[in-house]
Formats: sequence, structure tokens, C-alpha cells
Amino acid sequence: MPVVRLTFPPANLSQHLIGLAARREGAVWLDTSSALGSPSEWSYFACEPALWIRGKGSVLEIVAGPRGDRGWLDRALKADPGPGLAFDRLTAILDKLHLSASHSSPTTDEHPQFRGGLIGCFSYDLGRQFEDIEESLPSDPSWDFHLGLYDEVLAFRAETGEAIYHRLPGGGSSLLEALSEEARAQTDVPAGRRFNRHAGCDSEPTPELDESAHREYVETIRSHIRNGDVYQVNLTFRFSAPCSDPDAPLASFVRLRTANPSPFGAYLNLPDCSIVWASPESFLRVDSNGRAESRPIKGTRARGIVGTGEDDAERQALLRSAKDRAELSMIVDLVRNDLGRVCVPGSVSQQPALEAEAHPTVWHLVGDVSGQLAPGRQALTLLQASFPPGSCIGAPKIRAMGIIEHLEGSRRGPYTGALGWLGLDGSMGLSVAIRTLVFRDDRVSYGVGGGIVYESQPRAEWEEALLKGRALREALRSTHAEVSSMRPRRPQEARQRPRMVRSIS
Repeated sequence: MPVVRLTFPPANLSQHLIGLAARREGAVWLDTSSALGSPSEWSYFACEPALWIRGKGSVLEIVAGPRGDRGWLDRALKADPGPGLAFDRLTAILDKLHLSASHSSPTTDEHPQFRGGLIGCFSYDLGRQFEDIEESLPSDPSWDFHLGLYDEVLAFRAETGEAIYHRLPGGGSSLLEALSEEARAQTDVPAGRRFNRHAGCDSEPTPELDESAHREYVETIRSHIRNGDVYQVNLTFRFSAPCSDPDAPLASFVRLRTANPSPFGAYLNLPDCSIVWASPESFLRVDSNGRAESRPIKGTRARGIVGTGEDDAERQALLRSAKDRAELSMIVDLVRNDLGRVCVPGSVSQQPALEAEAHPTVWHLVGDVSGQLAPGRQALTLLQASFPPGSCIGAPKIRAMGIIEHLEGSRRGPYTGALGWLGLDGSMGLSVAIRTLVFRDDRVSYGVGGGIVYESQPRAEWEEALLKGRALREALRSTHAEVSSMRPRRPQEARQRPRMVRSIS
């Protein structure tokens, strides 16, 4: 199929996509910010998937999307091998639906590009399918995975207005038309559906535990470390609040991407919940040639005034922190082991560098691990070998998961799982589901936490956890402050429709 290249005025492009997200079912917006100085990164928008695919344990459900399946349902059902674990069946279906990377134009970008396929989330609890973990927490209503099959995708760079429209062979043909309608609209959001940019949660979020209980759990983990059971455990807890306004998820996403842009932000509108996230951490990337990468994060410092000695001092303190470097080194070794299970022997990074990465409000210490998938292995094979993300578990992983099960007060659900896309050309781009808002049943929740090692100080760990949740708390607050990316156009401003630059066969 042709790949259509378009150009928009940058401000208008964001306005049009907000409008589409407000009125189109199953809208997804994977927002890759340029805050990290990565102009080669693409963001993605899609809506009205051909299929919904979700699984839990041995239950796999495949149903037509909101505007019909466009022939995909029959293809997916024929590819389904039948009874068995839902994840194994998903792996078989994706393998059968595989398309050659030549179905669209090649890219010279450093990172793999999504041209159509599955977008959605994998719950932390999917890990119970891969590892034998004793269950002590009440069951969570979340599916182990919930994905939409999107056969039309708009890849774009919001800062420049550059966009590329991708359509899978046999896919739909309504996204460009919908985008043109939005560009012709007199307001940012069609009158058919009100979008309240001020929507938020009904009251301040409250935590499921207090600092005293958190301190007790940190000390319990330190005792496990002292006894040689583990080296590190990631301890998390959830905040929640009533949230009855149906516009709150999209409004929170817009506030979050405006005030706290992140390299892996997103809005995901699923049939039974909406998810908003602003993750700083890349979990797994695979290109169509099987080159795999993971970038775990451990260690956080609040930023000073950007460009000043104070900010650089925070960066240097993070780089010099023996505790943070030891914490990340343990997780890097765990990730190297995970990749080594499915990659060509000797191809996995031997001594990955640890670097301080700048984000709008914090510095993070990051490692970079890469490898080459072995013949016969695919993206979901790598996901299974690496899941849940090691940076959110601890080391050794299985023992740490058992401790988490007995200490934390509730199932994590999508939080600390993975969110992103799986291309039908074999590529994959998943981020770690941290800094994540989950809207379900008139409530919103989010998790915070951090890795506990023997040197951890309970007070510092509590404060770091609260720091990580600050941007989410602010995004949930209803406000009457103007949001520039959503401000209605003045009457004298000309409406500019998308302009086609060229079409590539």
C-alpha cells in the first residue's frame, strides 16, 4: 500500500488529534516526547481498531472492533491454535498474521517504526503465567493483556507537524478522512461529544498505606537481604480516588503531556478502562530484523534549575551514588540474563554503560542492554523471557516476586507491566508501565515505589516514591487554567487542512 506523507501546522496537529481522541472509540495516542533530544522518535495515533484481543489465564477473547472487523476476525480465528494459555495463543496468532517488512516503505530511523498491528497493555499479573508464584492477594479484574488491532496508523512528530499515514494490506481507510473532518471543524472538538479540558478526579488521591507501614515493609525487605534471600526488591503501593467524569482520562493525558512530557507518554481507551501514562523507561524494542534492546532505570534525583550548577550537581550526585549504581547494576545483570535466554549467544551487551538521563522534573540513572534474537524467536518470545520488567521486580526475580506478593496490599494490574505496540512486521516497542493512571469503574488509581536494597533508608524511599507520583497527582487535578494545546482558535485564525507532500508506492 502507498505510504502517505502529510504536513500540518504543529499546533493544529495536536488539536486535531485531541478532537479525534475525544470522539472516536478505541483511540490510542503513543506520545514520544522530544524532551530527551530524540527528534528521530515517532509518535503514533490510531482509533477504531478492527479487533479487540484480550486474555487471562486460559481465556482468550477476540471480538470485532467498534466499526467492524474488516476481515481481520476471520484471519485471527483461523490463526488461533485453540485451547491453551491465552498468551501462547496470542503468540501463534501474531506469528500467522506476520507481514513482510516490505509492506511499507523502509525507514532510516535508528529506532523501529510502528506501521500497523497491535497496541495495548500487558498486566504485571501476566507474569504469573511464566513463573510459579504463590498467590496471596485478591484477584484483580484486569485482563492479563488487552490489545487492539489497528490497521491504520498515523506516525507523526508533533514538534514539526510531519506525519506519515500507514495502512496495512486489506486495512480500513477512514483515518485520513476523519482527520480531514477534524481539520475542517470550527472547534477543537465536534459538538457531538463534549470534552471538558478541566475534568479531573473528584477528590485528592489517597494511598493504601501510610509512611509507618511503608517503613515496616522496607525493614522486612532489608531483613530478607540480610538473610541472603534477595539482593533487591521493588516495593510499590497504590493511590486511588473517585473519578466520575468520563472526560477525565483524556483531560489528564493532555495536562500530563503539557506539564510533564515524557519519552513514552500515552492515552489508551479500552472497552473496560482507560489508561494514561508518562513512562520514562523503555522496556523492550525489537526491529523487523530481530535486533532487541532494553533500557532499565534505577535511581532518581529531582532536577534543579535547568542549565545551572544546581542541576548539574544533582546529576553528578546521581552518577556518584554507590547505592543507585549498585541497584541499577543488579537490574542490568538481570536484564542481560533475560535477553540471553532468547538471543544469539555472545550478542548480548557485556558491560553496558550507566548514564544519567535528563527528564523534565528528574534525573534517572539508565542502563542500555541489547542483543540479537536467535533464529525462530519473535518479539513475544522475548517478552515472555523478560516479563515482568526486571526494574520493577528485584533480584533474583522469582524470589522478589514472591516477597512482593506477601507485602503489597493489592494486585498491580497494568501498573509495572508493559504498554506499547507489536508490529505485524515482527517489530515491537514497549515501555514499562510506571507513572500510570488507570481509570475504571468511576475510580482512578496509580502506583508508586522504588527498588529497596540493604543500604536503603525508609524515609528517603518514601519521599522518592511520592516524588515519582507528583506529576500524576497534578494531572488529576481539575483546573481552570488554560491549556495552550487545547485553546480554541480565534475566529480570525485560518483553518489549515493537512497538505500532502508526496506519496511513496
